[in-house]
Amino acid sequence: MKFSLLSLNIAKIGEMTLASGKKVASAFDKKPVCSAFLNETGFTGDQQADLQCHGGADKAICVYSAHNRQYFEDELGLQISLPAFGENFSVDYAPENELFIGDVFICGEIKLQISQPRQPCFKAGLYHGNNRLIKLMQESGKTGFYFRVLSGGELDTSAEFSRPESDGQFSLSLANEIMYKQNKDEALRQQLIDHPALSAAWKAELSGK
Repeated sequence: MKFSLLSLNIAKIGEMTLASGKKVASAFDKKPVCSAFLNETGFTGDQQADLQCHGGADKAICVYSAHNRQYFEDELGLQISLPAFGENFSVDYAPENELFIGDVFICGEIKLQISQPRQPCFKAGLYHGNNRLIKLMQESGKTGFYFRVLSGGELDTSAEFSRPESDGQFSLSLANEIMYKQNKDEALRQQLIDHPALSAAWKAELSGK
């Protein structure tokens, strides 16, 4: 499997305004850049306002596939332009049902590993002016995902990533189903928790910690 970058996006922490008028810190409104240097915690010049939910070694790069846009445009009557979901990578085609926890992708010296699906937060609804978006992301499983960085370097928008390693065990779609749809197969849940590539945050949440 391969995917190509359509847009490489970063942002400093700014503010978003809630319906109440309250300001919240956010770096959701990321903007395209031509290139950026990638280290183990993300891109130089990129920030995250809520490090409990975003960023860090397990969630260094947020990825969203542009092929999912049509679904949200049709469901919500929105016009969605990239970057649309606070992602660092807007990519051409990376469907959640074809990607697996622990998948490794490479581009030259850069080596990345899928650590977890992205968990939708209220800022996505706020950004697009429609809170139904959050529920739709969860229900559809069109959430996007996070990479951890195994090997960094300079990256530009000509990058194409290929997948040399995949165990084919837990697709992102299945992981989302276990997390959000209260999958009653406790043995399967535990197998996901025990997967060595799953992020520490998801291990804790699935374990009820």
